[in-house]
Amino acid sequence: LGQALYRCCGQADRAEQELRLALELDPSYLGSYARLADLLIRGQRLDEALGVASEAVKRAPGQSWAYVTRGQVYLARGEYSRAEDDFRIAIGLSGKNAGAHAGLARAYLAEGLTSEAVAEYELAVGYAPQAIWYRLGLARAYRDAGQVDKALEAYAEVLRLEPGNLVAKEELSKLKGKQ
Repeated sequence: LGQALYRCCGQADRAEQELRLALELDPSYLGSYARLADLLIRGQRLDEALGVASEAVKRAPGQSWAYVTRGQVYLARGEYSRAEDDFRIAIGLSGKNAGAHAGLARAYLAEGLTSEAVAEYELAVGYAPQAIWYRLGLARAYRDAGQVDKALEAYAEVLRLEPGNLVAKEELSKLKGKQ
């Protein structure tokens, strides 16, 4: 219910209450940890998000999603090496985890490691080819790595999949203007 309230109505406070209630009633309902952590990240309540995500790792140490969740918190906190560690653990648990590869790519981009970011985003897109955000990340990584032609192709592919995507339109226009 908490996730539904947030997604459909933008009721973050009510969504948080419902997710916390769900965890209070049944702490083994593991999906609520990831949803609550995501909600707290969006609200910039990063210390709380870290606590929730760490509890998820404690309760589900063999589940890649728990490490991806905590890695996302570390990214938001600017703790890139810790984020990388968690994404690598997630990849070790489930090698084809697109979210873990994309998270690792984001950490690499933040550190200026563009070729590493490209490689990770390429894996993420390969595992989840319809995921627009991974394709946008790949295009940005290509751009930052100086691979303008590949960036143009990647943004064009986003527009083929989602013709109204404003980010892809704006970035494509900027890149074409620089040629």
